[in-house]
Amino acid sequence: MGVRFIDKTTKSPQNSAFLMGTDENGNDGKYSQESLKNFFESENKQAIGTLADLETQTQTNLVAAINEIKMNIDNEARTRENAINSLDAASVGGSGKYIESISETNGIISSVSKNFGIVEKLNVGPVAGGDIWNYLQSFFSHQFPRYVNGVLGKDITAYYNDGTLYKRLNGTDGFSFCEDIYMGDHFQMSRAITCPDSYQGTVGSDWVTIAGIDTLMDNGDSNIVNYHHLVMIPGKGEQGEQHFGRHAMNPTNDTTNGYSGCQIRQSVLGSVVSAGSTASGATINQQLYAEFGSHLKTTRELISNAVNTNGVNRFGTAGGCSSNWEWSSEQAVLLSEVEAYGSIVWSSSGYDTGTGKVQLPLFRFSTAALNNRSAYWWLKDVASAAYFCRVGNNGVAGYSYAGGTNYYVRPRFVLAA
Repeated sequence: MGVRFIDKTTKSPQNSAFLMGTDENGNDGKYSQESLKNFFESENKQAIGTLADLETQTQTNLVAAINEIKMNIDNEARTRENAINSLDAASVGGSGKYIESISETNGIISSVSKNFGIVEKLNVGPVAGGDIWNYLQSFFSHQFPRYVNGVLGKDITAYYNDGTLYKRLNGTDGFSFCEDIYMGDHFQMSRAITCPDSYQGTVGSDWVTIAGIDTLMDNGDSNIVNYHHLVMIPGKGEQGEQHFGRHAMNPTNDTTNGYSGCQIRQSVLGSVVSAGSTASGATINQQLYAEFGSHLKTTRELISNAVNTNGVNRFGTAGGCSSNWEWSSEQAVLLSEVEAYGSIVWSSSGYDTGTGKVQLPLFRFSTAALNNRSAYWWLKDVASAAYFCRVGNNGVAGYSYAGGTNYYVRPRFVLAA
């Protein structure tokens, strides 16, 4: 008879434990406690041992079973680890296959971004402590800013000067997509860019910073942005001058015709150009084209072009608001409140926001990159019939008279191959 389990109680007050067993003929059956006692006191006693022996053997078997399960689990983990460590291009389909991440915990391989046909295999061990940030940077996204020796962004002037910047951006000529380029990185141009008639001779920055990568993808009513691109702003990360000079939005405190008709757009940033100039009085677009040539891209933007002087605004008064918009081709363009802050604050209506509807990623991570308290700068949003919106140097979202000359010009512009 083979023991299977014992001690099943019932509602009866009498001792009703019984044995489920299988006799020598293979027949299952119930055996009373008395039968069990007789069995162990019979001639079988020497063959099977005492109840204490049975308990000891059961414990031994249970420990062995647990150890066997653990060994199988360990073997499975080692197999997964060996597979990850030996991963090469052949095992994922060779050149042209893309891999974004390898999870140490679940073995998932998702195909997004790393070209194993042209980059060195990375063997990544378990992540712990300070390595977590590096791990995320390596495998997940170039849309996170990096800090180098405590400073936001890396100086990638060398990539700009040696001509590899756009190859790295596109992942061509032996580079992987965005190889060693991250949002917040910055580079120095060949000269400073300063708006014409910059107030009191204020000189603009010769540094520009990546505020977003592919941020404007699919924007536009025509000439749609369908290529890898860098959205650039004046400044060196969180440092230095964060503008291209100082100028009023309009000669007077008047927002008529909205952003479309303002002086900064018309004659400071200037019309779209296909030739550069560094001559005195050159517009910002001309100076940018002189620096970047055809890498300076033209985008289609929705911009305000009319103001209802009696319309209700964010002040809660009938002091005027933007009341219409138009599609326009732009190179350098002032930011909207949404692109700066992630929401509207003093912007008078939806006509102000248009296509500037997504906060630039850099500003989500760094208030100092938005403004390092060195200067106020203009936004393209109408606040009222007399005011345009601005970014305050003390971190406050604000507004100022359109004719104010104490405010700086800080546009965004797009670079691509």
